[in-house]
Amino acid sequence: MDGNSLEFTAIRGVQAGSAYYVIMVPLKVVPRLFKFDDEAMPAELRAQRVLNKARVPAIANYITGNPTEYILSSLCASIDGEIAFEPAAQDGPLRKVGQLRID
Repeated sequence: MDGNSLEFTAIRGVQAGSAYYVIMVPLKVVPRLFKFDDEAMPAELRAQRVLNKARVPAIANYITGNPTEYILSSLCASIDGEIAFEPAAQDGPLRKVGQLRID
């Protein structure tokens, strides 16, 4: 992996004829992966709703109250970059698991 690319262990799926990938990253890594610039585009044009800051205390209480068993919902993001997927195997179930490289 060079300085301009990212590599993740991923699961590959297909929906409506297009590939999609599922990865897991620590929550603290998310801000480094995505640029959050809510001011650049009006909320009605964004795919995601505006952050409801009033919900933050309830989410924090949920996490701190269940430190070994909390579950957070997934994040869905579109990326702009060249991707390459190297499956762990050429056939069988492991063909859907592999390394995803984003340039």
